[in-house]
Amino acid sequence: MADKWEKTNTPGVRVRMVDGEEYLGPGKKWLADWRNHAGQRRTRTFKTKKEAIDHRESVRADARRITAGHAAPPPDARLFEELSDHWLQIKAMKKSIGDDRSMINKHLLPHFSGMPLPTIRKEDADALYTSLVGRFSPEGLELQPGAVSKKTAWNILTLLGSMLREAKKQGWLVSVPHIERPKLDQQDFVWIDLEQVARLIEAAQEDLAHPQLPVIIAVAAYTGLRVGEILGLKWHDIEFAARRIAVRRSFGDDSETRDTSTKNRALRHVPILGHLLPILRSWEEQRSESPWVFPTETGTPRGADDRHTKEHFHAALVAADITAESVKGGRKNQGRKRPRRAFTFHDLRHSFAS
Repeated sequence: MADKWEKTNTPGVRVRMVDGEEYLGPGKKWLADWRNHAGQRRTRTFKTKKEAIDHRESVRADARRITAGHAAPPPDARLFEELSDHWLQIKAMKKSIGDDRSMINKHLLPHFSGMPLPTIRKEDADALYTSLVGRFSPEGLELQPGAVSKKTAWNILTLLGSMLREAKKQGWLVSVPHIERPKLDQQDFVWIDLEQVARLIEAAQEDLAHPQLPVIIAVAAYTGLRVGEILGLKWHDIEFAARRIAVRRSFGDDSETRDTSTKNRALRHVPILGHLLPILRSWEEQRSESPWVFPTETGTPRGADDRHTKEHFHAALVAADITAESVKGGRKNQGRKRPRRAFTFHDLRHSFAS
């Protein structure tokens, strides 16, 4: 029974043994077999026999309603793969398209591959929810760990909903099933004050191997720009006479450094404050032939996952004695102060806002 589907005592449901732990149950995979309203044969595999039986009964009931004239026939069935390709094409200019591509390839396609869009139901989305978030007993005990964090699961399920709504707009789907998403905890916001910012820049100046680091930190702390926007700056964006910075591009944090639009896809300007002006003028005096404000040794721009904003930045935090206990912010949780989390480069944006 290794590679062959075997009949069961339930009409239209077959079974075969599978290797590994990909499927729930005692090493079995279940196949539901039915004909739609047009008499076309359809099949789909499931992790449990109950899922196969329930789905077969549901789609056969739909076919009977359509045949009897009590329901409209579905649009021409497009597969989920077609929707994925369509989404990545029409959203190609989206700043977070790299994140979308990753979530589609890692989580959505493995779950919905081969499925006609009209057959995707709430129970299918619920199965994805469970695999991402985990299974819990009524008492809240974890029975099966989730594959990702709640925030990542929220992002994946939100993307799924957006894609299915796009399918409905295209006429590929009659209705969009409700998609559950995990409730997210309130996010922590932490920041440092001006004295700590100055101390951090001074500590970064001691790192002679990375002369760009103190300038990158200063731009983040005194402008509130995102890391991708900072590393996407060119010298013609620095308008010293007008004392402002033109934000024209941002680099995404996927594996490829991409020249993209800013988050809201529009040019904006931020002022060059008094603390930052002498730092930028001094850095301009040391500029290379590269058009980028913060180039690599070869003159190319740095990606948003550059080590300056991670390892080198954290080394400067240690040198400046800026710890999770010394930063400001945090939140109250059930009447008790929640321990503050570690300070990150993005928190310089929060520090500017504070």
